[in-house]
Amino acid sequence: MNLRNLRSSLTCLSIFAASASAIAQQQPIKADPRLPEIALIQKKKDQENYAIAMNLAKQKEWPVEIAGKEGRIAKLVGVDAFGFPMYFETLSNVNAAATIGTNNLWTGGSTGLNLTGNNPLLKDKLALWDGGGVNSTHVELVGRITAKDAQGSADGHATHVAGTMIASGVSAFARGMAYGIPGILSYTFGSHLSEMATEAPNLLVSNHSYGTISGWRYNDGQSRWEFYGNWGEN
Repeated sequence: MNLRNLRSSLTCLSIFAASASAIAQQQPIKADPRLPEIALIQKKKDQENYAIAMNLAKQKEWPVEIAGKEGRIAKLVGVDAFGFPMYFETLSNVNAAATIGTNNLWTGGSTGLNLTGNNPLLKDKLALWDGGGVNSTHVELVGRITAKDAQGSADGHATHVAGTMIASGVSAFARGMAYGIPGILSYTFGSHLSEMATEAPNLLVSNHSYGTISGWRYNDGQSRWEFYGNWGEN
């Protein structure tokens, strides 16, 4: 398992800690009153930056979307401070519950904690941001995904990550880390900062299995190396 996979898996593992906190907590956490204003400001910035990126993409023939192997996908989301294209790329994801010991927290696990996440207080307290929409009719996820923005067709990576988080275990090999969670929210990663500011008062945990492309990257769709970023002063 690489460090990115471990980071994603550990984020999912923290769902159980959040579950215990939600059950035990008597007083709600007071949200920062500035969050709605922050969300609006950030949304405007995101929209303006995205519009600039789309215009430059037409002029400079930048790809708007880059597909890779094993479900990887990168999308143009804006430009950086130097005016270079900024892409978000989904990261590799594996079923890692046994590797990091999450299965020991489940019912029948060696810790005796019997944690599943099955608590009505946890509905929509988890959120997922990814490169596309989740397949909400998947047998492991049906009835438990609430799409919060325009997501288009279902994305394999987003569905896989959602499964790692909460797959119900219809197939024992597909069981998610918090498989009893009643439901989660699903977002695409466009405008993720403003969306997170909006949702922050309501959430306990969010998952973000993607990152910004920078430096050298192998484009396996085109079988070539490409550099993303600023070479230096022009």
